[in-house]
Amino acid sequence: MTIPAEMMEAKRWILYRLDGNGHKAQKLPYSVASILKNRNHPEPVNPLDSSGWASYTTVYDLLKTTRYPEQWGLGFVLGDGYCCLDIDEIQGGISADNPEIDRAMYFTNQTYTEVSQSGTGIHCFFKVDDEIPPHSTKNGRYELYSKERFIAVTGNKLAGDQLAYLTSDEFSELIGVYSFYPKQRPRHPTHGGKDEPALISDEQVLKDMFGSANGSIAYNLFKHGNHPNHPEYSHSELDLSLCNFLAFYSYKNPAQMDRLFRQSALYRDKWDDRRAQTTYGEMTIQAGINSANDRPKPSD
Repeated sequence: MTIPAEMMEAKRWILYRLDGNGHKAQKLPYSVASILKNRNHPEPVNPLDSSGWASYTTVYDLLKTTRYPEQWGLGFVLGDGYCCLDIDEIQGGISADNPEIDRAMYFTNQTYTEVSQSGTGIHCFFKVDDEIPPHSTKNGRYELYSKERFIAVTGNKLAGDQLAYLTSDEFSELIGVYSFYPKQRPRHPTHGGKDEPALISDEQVLKDMFGSANGSIAYNLFKHGNHPNHPEYSHSELDLSLCNFLAFYSYKNPAQMDRLFRQSALYRDKWDDRRAQTTYGEMTIQAGINSANDRPKPSD
């Protein structure tokens, strides 16, 4: 492994297991504790729960003892300045001489760059020791993450020995180069177009949702657009599953549900398609509300 010392010394490591084959394979997150509790059938965890993070040495030593090691890997949790530029399906071969890779390294200050698990992409890990400007996370083959995400780490170094630092201005330049501009998505009214005041913040909804007993399912729906227990689900079934979670944890606030769904990996143009006097998104939100239990309100 040739991972930069700063990353190895950070207590932000988990393990993941591949579930499925090819591009449809999901990376299910696990903590050291969840694996040691039941090695044969460990329970996935919420990777954003820092209590499950461990040192590199701890997770690497455990990785070497897992059954079917080819199915397991190391994950590094981004946030607190740690970021990653992820480029997939690179044409022309994976080498530092490839113009596309050379450009990525240039705009990430020649940072540590490794070949991704697929063998056809790269991860440029870097750090921003300043306020991180708002940005979207996906643009075609390009992805940019700065929080609330774990990245599979291979240690298959392509270039760079150290973790480079970017300023806010340099990060903004990266946003511009790859068009990671924040999406200004139109909000469509629900329930007659009158927004109900949210009882808790959007951030608290996600924190509660991801930290729940089924937090790993909610996390995968929101961040990856899949259901770890139901890979056969259609996109519409996944939409409804996420809306069930959002309905409960937002206290069935339709405006807040709509706002958060638009930030998820499941959001697509169909969300705003008209359905008679409503939209597909409004119908799905209402279905989620109808099928969700009532969450006791903070004052109850």
